[in-house]
Amino acid sequence: MGPRNHRYTRVLGYHFFSLFTSNEKTNTHGSRGIQTDQHPAILRTCLSRILSVLVMSDYYGESSSGGYLSEPHFKRSASIRSEGQLDLQGPLEIVGSVKSGRGIKFEGDFVIRDKLDAYGSIEINGNLSCDGRMKAYGNILLNGYLLAKDKIKGYGKLQILGSVEGTEIRIYGNLVINGYLKCRRLIVYGSLTLIGPESSYVVEESEEITGPKLMREEEPDWDWGTAG
Repeated sequence: MGPRNHRYTRVLGYHFFSLFTSNEKTNTHGSRGIQTDQHPAILRTCLSRILSVLVMSDYYGESSSGGYLSEPHFKRSASIRSEGQLDLQGPLEIVGSVKSGRGIKFEGDFVIRDKLDAYGSIEINGNLSCDGRMKAYGNILLNGYLLAKDKIKGYGKLQILGSVEGTEIRIYGNLVINGYLKCRRLIVYGSLTLIGPESSYVVEESEEITGPKLMREEEPDWDWGTAG
């Protein structure tokens, strides 16, 4: 990443300040969630927000008039659709939707301005921001950071190694968190598992977990799936 200007310094300072002065109870995982120590949860929330700012600051450059322009190194594409497997390489802004008749694999940094649909699994290795609805008929596997501005629906499992920020998340399989998750509404028809003592999640409005809530020291090797 290149050097940051004063605007980004102010933005990062604001995120630090807002975390420590807001009334948000970041140490509580919803009304029926699992408790954790306050300071690690605050730190994870802060780092998650900082990461999203840094990713977007690499993507956007400030113009002389105070607006934002796309960086030349961040390529742009129209909507991407395929009946087969999609393997995409970032950094890439997709000014439209992404749809695959099978699975989708993202490597690098991505901004999707519309919906993301896969009839297989979605695998993300990097940072991804999605403005529209996100849906996978297979698993959703994240190794990095995901910002979902609309609903997430997964008919398989959602497996997080990193951080997720979303609005409504509905998972028909199991939810595994090795890191941090924050959303307004969470519905999981399987189990919810936190991996390691530093993993946590925050639900701001409503939470419904059908299966058990579990805590593990580490994740079994056989529990990591692949996109397809």
